[in-house]
Order: sequence, then structure tokens, then C-alpha cells
Amino acid sequence: MFSVKELCGVKSTEESFISFDTNGNFIFENDPSFKSVKLTDKFNREVMVNSYEECEHYVLGGWNRSESMNVEYFSQYLLLVLIVVTVLKRKYLLRLKYEI
Repeated sequence: MFSVKELCGVKSTEESFISFDTNGNFIFENDPSFKSVKLTDKFNREVMVNSYEECEHYVLGGWNRSESMNVEYFSQYLLLVLIVVTVLKRKYLLRLKYEI
């Protein structure tokens, strides 16, 4: 997992580019001095962030720069496939054993 510093860099100014609307939702304003960063989540959805605060918000929420599936999810799917293949192979071999 990447850190905020690795993905967003170092906050260059103390000026805040975040405000809240009447419902308490975040409204991120573009920071002209911030180089846009493309982040992805575990479902490979993408978002372009345009301020340090917005980048920090998404990174702390689990987004990163990796466009591939997260290692944790990949290992879970791989383990599931291996279990299914093993069970099916065992059933097939047992069936052959009893048919002979």
C-alpha cells in the first residue's frame, strides 16, 4: 500500500482547497500548483485528483496508483480457484478409481 507522501507528494502550501456544503459533503477546489494524479480503487475505477487535500482524502480511503487488481483480492481469487480445481480433480480421480 502506498503512503500519502508517495502518491500525493508533500503539501506545498498551508492554503486549504477543501470546503463543505450545507449537507457536510466535501467540495474540493482545483489547486493550480498541484499536478493532477490519477488514482484507482480495488474495482479499477479511476479518479483524477486536482489538489493535495483531494488526493489525501482518496488515498486514505484506499485508492492508489495501481491499475491492476490489488494483491489481496488476487490472492483470494487464486486460492479459491486452487481449492475448486483440487476438489474437482479429487472427485474425478475417485470416480475413476471406483469404476475400474
